[in-house]
Amino acid sequence: MNQTILIYSPQTSCRLAYTAGVIFGKGSFKITQNEFDLQNYEGPAVNYSVHPLKGTMQILPDGLLYETGIKKFSPSFHVSADYKLFLNEEKDFFQNNILGFDIFSAVFYIVSRYEEYGNYIADEHGRFGGKNSGMYQFNVHTKPLVDIWRQKLYDTLKKQYPDFEIPPIYYNELATVDIDRLYLYKEKGLIKSVGGMVKDILSGKFKNVSKRLNVLLGKENDPHDNLSDIITHYKKQNIELKIFWLLGDKKKYDNNLSSAHSKQIITIQKTSEYAEIGIHPSYNSYNSIAQIMTEKQRLETLLGKPVSASRQHFLRMQLPQTYQQLLQCGISQDYTMGWHDIVGFRAGTAQAFNWYDIENETETDLQITPFVAMDVTLKNYMKLNIEQACIILTDLQNEIRKYGGVFCTIAHNESFSQWGDWEGWDIF
Repeated sequence: MNQTILIYSPQTSCRLAYTAGVIFGKGSFKITQNEFDLQNYEGPAVNYSVHPLKGTMQILPDGLLYETGIKKFSPSFHVSADYKLFLNEEKDFFQNNILGFDIFSAVFYIVSRYEEYGNYIADEHGRFGGKNSGMYQFNVHTKPLVDIWRQKLYDTLKKQYPDFEIPPIYYNELATVDIDRLYLYKEKGLIKSVGGMVKDILSGKFKNVSKRLNVLLGKENDPHDNLSDIITHYKKQNIELKIFWLLGDKKKYDNNLSSAHSKQIITIQKTSEYAEIGIHPSYNSYNSIAQIMTEKQRLETLLGKPVSASRQHFLRMQLPQTYQQLLQCGISQDYTMGWHDIVGFRAGTAQAFNWYDIENETETDLQITPFVAMDVTLKNYMKLNIEQACIILTDLQNEIRKYGGVFCTIAHNESFSQWGDWEGWDIF
């Protein structure tokens, strides 16, 4: 039996081809506008049209994949108990749909981040918060909807075409660490070190005063100077590690050492021998090609090779501008796709996918690897203790094991420091 999935659609579009690729994988499907091809095909087939055809599996289109641009009004978003997603109120229209909803439009809506192109209430850093998402409002943000729907579609195809072979589910883990500040106390200069010490004294933080003195006198290691420990931690678990380095000019939210600082240079070059290093574009870079390019070139100079991976500092991005700029700067892999305020599946999937530029109606070469949880989210935004955080991480991990994908998380060198508020938080 031919294993290539044939999709019949009276009209085709870039959105349909893109979505089929997200669901089935490139090379695993083909699209035809010829009804004769569908009726004579000896293999798994989908009738994506409003016209029922005898002996075929029908998915009724709701029209989203044949549109261009963003609707001036937001589609009605509703997720049913069995995870069906409806983008309009005409649910009765889908009664004869073998899946009960338009899975292709639903996948496109979630993966493309369609809802983020409209008007939304941004946080103080201009970010789209997870609590603004329709998935959060229906309490399905911790479910990989796209991956669940994919498996449901495969199971349905298998029932109709018993010789169809469902692709195996894979599971992998990827640890990512952001270096926002290489040192907590070292290399601050005399004035800042004294000022910090005075501030701690006035605040009654005498433990910090003692720690700072011991670090500056060389009696103890700086709490954030722990990259070798982090590398060893993940190496023992045989988990892939990627590190993203902030090299922006010093400003309010960009507090790392200068890219010209000898300690920074030595640490970056030494770390690159054990883990891939990507750029961590600074706070205001999300709408500045010049900043992204400058910081990327700084890292490339230090590494002596091209840099292709990136994650925005503060997870600060705006669609489509930020991703368009990354592409123009030669970035081919982004790891920003996740929420800052809640855990879960911002793009509905734990699998990497190419970004679709709705503004230009085209699939791009920018590969998006989504993450499901960040240390700062669990501790500072969700106000969880360590035990609660571990339970949530395990639940997310189990979802990905069940439906396939990459369990990708974000930590920082400070959360591995075992110091201050981060004591015991080396749980990633």
